Amino acid sequence: MNTLNTSSVLTSAVRSIASTRHNYTAYDCYDSFFRNRPDLRSQLNGMCDALVYNEISRDEFDLRVERLMSRANLNKRSSQAEFMELRTQQLRFIHPDASNSWIKKTAQAELDKLILYQNRRNVRRNITTRRHSFSEYAE
Repeated sequence: MNTLNTSSVLTSAVRSIASTRHNYTAYDCYDSFFRNRPDLRSQLNGMCDALVYNEISRDEFDLRVERLMSRANLNKRSSQAEFMELRTQQLRFIHPDASNSWIKKTAQAELDKLILYQNRRNVRRNITTRRHSFSEYAE
C-alpha cells in the first residue's frame, strides 16, 4: 500500500514538473536541442522542480530559464560553438584515429541536421520562438 502511495506521489510530481516545463518555458521550440543535451534538460527540470516546490521565485525562475534557453538555442552562434566543441571532443574519444578535418566536418553536419530537424518540427507544430513568463500564467 505504501509503495503504491509513493509511486502516485512521484508520478504527480513528475507531471507537475513536465507541465511547468512545457507551459512556462519555450521548451517546445527547442525540444530537439534539449534531447541532444541531456545535461541542459536536467538543469531545466531542476529549475521547474524548484519552482513547483516554491524553492525559487518566479522572477528567479524566469532569469535562469532565459539563460538556459540561450545556451540550448542552437540557432545562436555561441551555442553552436559550444556544441561543436563538445561534439568534437566526443568524436575524438569515439574515433581516436580519425583526422581533425573529418571530425570537424562530421560535427558540423550533425549540427546542421539538428538545426534543420528542430526548425521542421517547429513549422509542423506551428510554433514560433517565444519566451513564456510564469507570471503570464499565474492566477
